[in-house]
Amino acid sequence: MIIKSVQRSSSDPAKAFTRSSDCEAASRDGCENCIIANALKDTPVWADFLKDKILQECPPGTTIFQEGTPVGFIYLLRAGVVKISVEDAEGPNRVVSIVSGHDASCTILNKQSLGRSTHSFTCEALSTCLVNCIPKATFNWLMKQEFRLAQEVLLALADDLDSLLNRVRSEAKFSGRQRLAQLLLHLKTIQTGQKQGDNVIGLDLSRQELASMIGVTRETFTRLLSDLSRRGIIKVTPDHIVIQKEKQLSMIAANAQI
Repeated sequence: MIIKSVQRSSSDPAKAFTRSSDCEAASRDGCENCIIANALKDTPVWADFLKDKILQECPPGTTIFQEGTPVGFIYLLRAGVVKISVEDAEGPNRVVSIVSGHDASCTILNKQSLGRSTHSFTCEALSTCLVNCIPKATFNWLMKQEFRLAQEVLLALADDLDSLLNRVRSEAKFSGRQRLAQLLLHLKTIQTGQKQGDNVIGLDLSRQELASMIGVTRETFTRLLSDLSRRGIIKVTPDHIVIQKEKQLSMIAANAQI
């Protein structure tokens, strides 16, 4: 398997990407969580997918694709953690979601771009990521050839909509304190497999970005974080947030009184 490491935006994919046959080996070994492999590996078009697929290694901080830029490739997160954000007219970009390749291999990062000429979001690597890249025209052709792939994409779009609705409901139903507890537990789960300890959250996210994820101002977020720290539930350092009392944090997230 040959991988080329880059630290540039993927606006010029022809220079940034290197072809790889890693999926061919992965399909033999299992890869049961990959929606692409599950939809295509036993079909006649699997060879076409392998032929046109490109693998990119993205160091932390790499912009994988950017809002408003032309869509040339469909990006599948094979490993690592990324943040998805949108431009905010009132200030810094708002983080829409954090996506981990640990949850499901080859998660489609830009599903909304399948029917659009430009990207709707910006995607940046928070850890070293492996991203499979398929030319958009090839991916659309594969969906036309195999109904199972098109079905998987529709289900993934439905999951995105559910997540968005749940986020809106959460901001209406739960207090900022509860939403912060839920976010910290979510980020802890996402970091499974990272080098930090089990209860250490070390993703490169600013307080403004974390605040945007729970729908509060930066000042409110800092106050909520300080309250959890004062009570010994978490410990805040310049580079990490350490969950010291996970049971109590879970009780706050579940709206239990402690």
